[in-house]
Order: sequence, then C-alpha cells, then structure tokens
Amino acid sequence: MIIQYLSEEEKVSFNTESSNYHLAAWKHKEYRLAFEISHSLTDGSGVLPYVQSVLYLYLSKVTGRSFDPAGFRLPGQPIPESETGNPFKGLNIDGAAAPLYQKKPISDFFRLAGGADHDKTVFCLKLPESQVVQYCREFDSSPNVFVSVMLAKAARHFDPASEKTVTAMVCVNQKALLGNHDNYRCFVGSALLDFPRNRDLNNVSRACTIARGQLIL
Repeated sequence: MIIQYLSEEEKVSFNTESSNYHLAAWKHKEYRLAFEISHSLTDGSGVLPYVQSVLYLYLSKVTGRSFDPAGFRLPGQPIPESETGNPFKGLNIDGAAAPLYQKKPISDFFRLAGGADHDKTVFCLKLPESQVVQYCREFDSSPNVFVSVMLAKAARHFDPASEKTVTAMVCVNQKALLGNHDNYRCFVGSALLDFPRNRDLNNVSRACTIARGQLIL
C-alpha cells in the first residue's frame, strides 16, 4: 500500500457530521490507497493486520487469483480472545520493577525554526536493509539507534550554533514487549534519546554505542 500525503482540503475530520461521525476512512486516488484512523482506537501495529486483510480481499477480488491465506485474518474465522480482550490478562502490573535509569526531562530541547510554526516537509529515504543491518553490526548500533544518531547529526548540521540538546523519540511497541502481538488496542510508549551539545556525533560508532546504552537503560 502506498500512503499518499494529502492536502489540507482532502483530510477527513473524524467524529464530525462531514464524516458521518466515523473514526476511520479509506481513500483512493488512481493507483494509490490511503487509510486513516483515529489514534484513540489503535496504533500502527494494531491496525496493520486489518490493512493486510483488506488488501488480501481486494487483490483477490480484482485479480481473480488465489493467494495463500496463511497469516491473514479473514471473514468467517473465529476472533481469538487475545485480539479483543484484556491485552495484559494475568500480568502482575503492580509487581513490575522500576527501570534501571530514569532520565530527567529536558524542556528546552532543540526545535526546528525555534518551535515556531513553519511549512511541514516530508522526506522519504529508502535504505537497503542489508546495508543498514551490516552497518549496525559494525558500529555497535541498531536500526532505531542508527536513525536517531543520523537525525541528531542532521539537526546539528541544520543549526550548528545551537547549544540546546537534541532529543530523538523512539516509539516502543509495549504490547510486543509483554508478549502480546494480537491485540488491536493502542499501547505504544516512547523512549527518549538525548544528544547534548558536547556529544561528538562525528564519531558515529561511539555515538551509536552511547545511544544504544541509553536506550537499553
């Protein structure tokens, strides 16, 4: 599926009369499909099985071909309790141990254009997976850490005179961490990686090692 970034006029206002008070919408334009859904219902990992099922049914109908149904949730199949029930059933929440490290929040972090309103720009980069994985192995990194370090380097290049800390947010699929891959409910957390002004980002290997250690903590 190709997600098309739509103009302000094409956006759907959920839970309004114009959208019949729905909280999700499909859009199409030529050979492009886009699906929008309220984040109050689910997150990316929760909605992906639905999108996969829709595309399976759509392509089966359009092409007349038979595809392998393994791994798809299709009409007529029973819905497991793990998908719609309590995603943390039987989990001792109160018994959870405190994290090894709790970072003090930084309120005055680096912002593009000083935090003022500005035109938003989307940049799409395509990197070969094999090369990224090999790079991470050589530089004591991981894909999340690699992208965070590269973004921090870009921020410093954008405004090299800024003394503010660059902060990168890494999304965390907490359902998967707790062993639940089925549930559609939104349970995404975030881990913040800080890159202070005195952090040497030219030494990518060292920067990745430090950021990876902070992410683990």
